Amino acid sequence: MTLRKFLAYHEHLSTTETFAWLKRRILQAAPDSGPHATYTLMLQTLQHLAHERDLSSFPADKVWRLFEKARERVGWVRTPPPPPVTPDTPPGHRCCAGCKKVQPKKFFNRLATAREREHYGWSGTRRTLTDNYCQACRIKRTGRLRREAKARVFKHDPYTKIRKVLERKIKDTKRKNKEAPTHFYTLRLACLKQALIEVERRVDGGLVISEECLSDWTLLLPEQERDGLFAAYQAVLSGRRAGRTPSL
Repeated sequence: MTLRKFLAYHEHLSTTETFAWLKRRILQAAPDSGPHATYTLMLQTLQHLAHERDLSSFPADKVWRLFEKARERVGWVRTPPPPPVTPDTPPGHRCCAGCKKVQPKKFFNRLATAREREHYGWSGTRRTLTDNYCQACRIKRTGRLRREAKARVFKHDPYTKIRKVLERKIKDTKRKNKEAPTHFYTLRLACLKQALIEVERRVDGGLVISEECLSDWTLLLPEQERDGLFAAYQAVLSGRRAGRTPSL
């Protein structure tokens, strides 16, 4: 298990669990390797901090920053694999390390990040680097990282709770609309999907979902859509039969 997976979905880690994980990683690594030296330094530092400050847990973000510093201290540098060299690569082209396709070099150019500009001592905000991966592979990787980050956010309340509620209502509404199609169920299904998109939009933007939305999902809808849903619901209630009242 990598450190990223070990820290995932946790804001704080107990000292006992962290020490046990680091000791396992030290035993699994080769004696003279970078991982062995990195995890040994982390274990010594965390044991010292726990003893000096009488700590029972460590913040997950602090453990990750300590890992980055320890890796830099021991010289354990992980670099992306170099692009494969093929004898038939024409001039002005490169072979992507991801999809292994030969493409023009312009598809490998990308803007340098703030950390890369700081590392190379560059001024300005638009510096170009040549990557080992083509543009399509970089877009796929960025999308995957964003999905993983969103999944980590959804592991914590209230995002998990409201998302599960909406997904359960969508599944139930689809079943009812298939059995007896009505205008109300069609409108309710569209509003539920819109509310689910709104939840994800707020997560992407770092916005907080209020407690009121957890008890009333319709607050996630714009006022016009919410009024239309209420009107359709009232129409159903006015013509309902006993024992067949749908829920909102």
